[in-house]
Amino acid sequence: FPSHDSTAGKPLTILIMKKRIYISGPMSDMPELNRHKIEEMASHLRSPGFLPVIPHDNGLPITSTYNAHMVRDIEILLSCDGVVLLQGWNKSRGALIEAFVADQMQIPLFYEGKTYEQDMIDWDRSTQK
Repeated sequence: FPSHDSTAGKPLTILIMKKRIYISGPMSDMPELNRHKIEEMASHLRSPGFLPVIPHDNGLPITSTYNAHMVRDIEILLSCDGVVLLQGWNKSRGALIEAFVADQMQIPLFYEGKTYEQDMIDWDRSTQK
């Protein structure tokens, strides 16, 4: 039978969405709110094809209150597919809150260290099936 499909004979384009990864770690009382370390992690995440989400870019003025930043950051975190926790996260009140929220919402957590990159790549592959 002849095809009446308007896509017949055209190449099929498959869109693979990059997973959004929120970067959580110590910021308060750090030089430049630890932006250098967070940007460094963002660069590592881009390499295997993830889309890093940086809390510094939450759209609020830096002069906004801590609570306002935390509320906005959690809103952003909840739109992400995973969270990577930078070393020292467990000494940061904000990162502890973010890790708790992600865990409770069943958003995968990855811990900066020896195997986090491979763990994330394996997770990404397993969720694309």
